[in-house]
Amino acid sequence: MAMAGATYGMSLLWTIFLSCLVTYFLILIYGRFTLLTNETALQAFRRHLHPAIGVFFIIALGLNVAGSTMGVMGIVADVSHEWIKLSFRVELSPVYIAIFFVVFVYLIFLMGTNQFFQRSLAVIVAVMAGSFVLSFFILMPSPWEIIKGMVPNIPRSSLAQEKGAFLVIASMVGTTVFSGLFILRTTQIKEAGWTETDLVIQKRDAFCSAALMFVISCSIMAAAAGTLYNQGVGLTNAVQMIQLLEPISGRFAMTIFTFGIVAAGVSSQLPNVLLLPWLICDYFDVERDMKRLRYRVMVAFISSLVWWFRCSMLGQWL
Repeated sequence: MAMAGATYGMSLLWTIFLSCLVTYFLILIYGRFTLLTNETALQAFRRHLHPAIGVFFIIALGLNVAGSTMGVMGIVADVSHEWIKLSFRVELSPVYIAIFFVVFVYLIFLMGTNQFFQRSLAVIVAVMAGSFVLSFFILMPSPWEIIKGMVPNIPRSSLAQEKGAFLVIASMVGTTVFSGLFILRTTQIKEAGWTETDLVIQKRDAFCSAALMFVISCSIMAAAAGTLYNQGVGLTNAVQMIQLLEPISGRFAMTIFTFGIVAAGVSSQLPNVLLLPWLICDYFDVERDMKRLRYRVMVAFISSLVWWFRCSMLGQWL
């Protein structure tokens, strides 16, 4: 989202809107299926199509979150490292920062039940949303640019990378329309005990989810568009955004945006490490008790991938 804003301004806002619209539709459809049948998506794949389809989704999504865990925490560690260096003139290895956040998320996992996970996630997402929305009002481009961004077009820019706007569009759609979200949606609805009488609540909940996703994504894009794009400065990674925000918009704006990125990373890390054990419980239709030893070991292993990835990068960082 930040790269799109820095490279193309608000001209790709329509992509976010359509992606969130598709996400809302799929959340609604998957949720309605569970409300009417009391079956989750994985259970339906196993019972009505073929057990191998359910296994395929478990393996595919497990590999997906393994990569996502390393990538997301890598971004959080690098951004935090850059913010600490610029704010306090202290060089702290990204490896130690990554370990801190991995341990923080794992402690949340060890301490709580599924309800505790959801409440913790709600607080972290609220911090993320507040940070990015505040960044939006500090750094926002003109309202006219935002309105024009809702008109579908494929922009060109001298700041664009080799593959241009199509790669950025594909990246934004892939970030927003995530298949694991819809499968987990059915699990959450069944666990909450919702039935056909809760169709209105499910529809409202789906709308709030998609709307918040749009607001956060739009705020990130607008923060980059109102600063880097207006200055004619491109963007290749999140760390560069932190480096460039301070001289353009000041330390306060840089700090708020950093808090948003960190909250976004932590709010992604928690469901990432929990996804595989949740899917396994769902597939076999057993109680989702995350206090069992096998699930704690599984989550610890997924979390440790960040340690391996960051340590392998330590030599390059030094």
